[in-house]
Amino acid sequence: MVDIHAQRIIEKTMEDNRELAFAKNLLLKNQETLEETIRQLNRSNHELQQFAYIASHDLQEPVRKVLYYTDFLLKQYNNAPWILRANGTFTISGRRAKECGTSSWIC
Repeated sequence: MVDIHAQRIIEKTMEDNRELAFAKNLLLKNQETLEETIRQLNRSNHELQQFAYIASHDLQEPVRKVLYYTDFLLKQYNNAPWILRANGTFTISGRRAKECGTSSWIC
């Protein structure tokens, strides 16, 4: 005589084992996908770091030149009748502005 209750327990256990095996396979696939995504992100980050370094290095020289010429202009034209403003515009003031017929003139 077969114990029906024991048979049901065995069937349920086998079904659970199949579900666990399926879940394990799914987790392994997801882990592989995540690891590949991480590899791609690391490669992309490395490429972006290289680009940022090169771009930063390439832009330093023009900025140095702008700073050099700004200092040169400020030293060369320190007593000029116009004022160099922070936004890059020049304002002519005093006698020169009166000659132009305005109280101030922005270049």
